[in-house]
Amino acid sequence: VSMSKKPKGIVGALIGIVIFLAVTLISLLGVFYYFTKDYNHENLPSEFSSIPPISQGIVNIALFGIDTRDENSFKGLSDSIMILSVNTDTGQLKVISVMRDTLTLIEGYETPKKINAAYSLGGPSLAIKTLNNNFDLDIKEYATVNFNGMANIIDAVGGLEINVNENEIENKYGINAMIYEQSRLLGVKPSYIKEAGLQTLNGIQAVSWARIRYAATDSGEINDAGRTERQRYVMKLLMEKVLNRNIAEYPKIIKALLPFMETSLSYNDIIKLSSVFQREITFSQTRIPLDSYTLESPKGFGSVKYYDFDFASKIVYSYIYEDIPQEEFLKTNKPLDTKGWYYKR
Repeated sequence: VSMSKKPKGIVGALIGIVIFLAVTLISLLGVFYYFTKDYNHENLPSEFSSIPPISQGIVNIALFGIDTRDENSFKGLSDSIMILSVNTDTGQLKVISVMRDTLTLIEGYETPKKINAAYSLGGPSLAIKTLNNNFDLDIKEYATVNFNGMANIIDAVGGLEINVNENEIENKYGINAMIYEQSRLLGVKPSYIKEAGLQTLNGIQAVSWARIRYAATDSGEINDAGRTERQRYVMKLLMEKVLNRNIAEYPKIIKALLPFMETSLSYNDIIKLSSVFQREITFSQTRIPLDSYTLESPKGFGSVKYYDFDFASKIVYSYIYEDIPQEEFLKTNKPLDTKGWYYKR
């Protein structure tokens, strides 16, 4: 996907589902300090600052979506895990979804757990360490958005145009079931989707669509694979929608975004990343793992995603640093290990 519109004027970059949007707009207005003096900034431990970059022109940032229903909280399971890779030389933005049910070892715990538990056990620090350890990455910054915040953010940009298919409506765990749950939690009257087709969804509706798990997407993906596909699509739509809004609307959007994000990025960090928005932006996405290299999971761990991290690390490296799409990499590279890391312990 190419987003050809280039922001003009004083350009800054917000990296993350929410941070990416808010600071870009703030910097365009040239009023960064006024809007961000009270934003949720959290420093990571000093050990992260010493992580050497794999490439000077590429910055990798962890993005987390937390399952808490408390709009003031940034604690909980990270049910959405993404790696955002920003190439400041070329303007490429790449997003990798990591399946939340990935079985992994987490530092400090002997028994393997699902990767989404790392955030609840040790916050963003432990979650980032787990990503770096598994995929040989150099992540040292993060952005987190909580569950309810996304609905407000989407409403602030006027909703998102999404094609809702028949299966997503008719399935008893489809969009209307999610709308009912989300509306009940927020204490508002549900606004259900009555027919399939391309339509503008409001915040609650769009978040509910992104949460669907048991109904197939247009491409045939289902369960967590389908859910992460929807999440990445919502992120793409948000980026496109905001970058094409009238500048006069930015203050309203910014005020809606800021309360629902937490980040380790400082003002200076964001300014350093601003160069990516001075050129045409391209956006691509993928997920880890694909079914083709998912292994049979060890007994006793329930429903998990189990795969060889050495092989997955090569996929991630080729995608981020060599610009090779995962599907192309898999045409000529196959996993040699049919058992995986657990059986080597």
